[in-house]
Amino acid sequence: MKPDLLLWFLLAGGLGFVSAQRVKPPGTRARTVALYTRSEARVPSITFVTVANGATVHSAGSDEGTLNLGIVSNATRNNENGIRIQSQKDSFVVATRIGVRVDLSNSSRAGTATISAYLVSFDPWRTVWMDGVQLSTMPAIIARQVQYGATIQHAVRIKVPAAIPAGQVLDLIEMTVTAN
Repeated sequence: MKPDLLLWFLLAGGLGFVSAQRVKPPGTRARTVALYTRSEARVPSITFVTVANGATVHSAGSDEGTLNLGIVSNATRNNENGIRIQSQKDSFVVATRIGVRVDLSNSSRAGTATISAYLVSFDPWRTVWMDGVQLSTMPAIIARQVQYGATIQHAVRIKVPAAIPAGQVLDLIEMTVTAN
């Protein structure tokens, strides 16, 4: 059995602000509104990078990357191309490391962020972990107090049942960044 594992890492981010006012009856004086200038909005972005002892990460544009784990099987192997496979009784675990760097659009390095991750769709055949946190379709925090501009390593593990039919396996993991 040699399923082909391919992970997509996506960041879907965006912040929006909406304000509204009530319609005032005729003859009512409008309140004075003070306008203040504000610096450029701080919009975080993610860059996925290859780290030592990790599989190769390919940039797929801004806030997006792919991690192709190649052809794997239920045979133990240690750190071949940054990928480790641990054979178990009825399954095997594919593990590697990735690097994630969070930056701000206004080039400020002040402050920290929290990174959350979740599976875009659930597949009962596999279990996916990031940094020991089992992922589901609900966001889970995988890193707190991440300094902007720093590359943080994350462990990715995928448990695959030995009974799964051979073929391509695709897990879509979405990561979100929240400013602290």
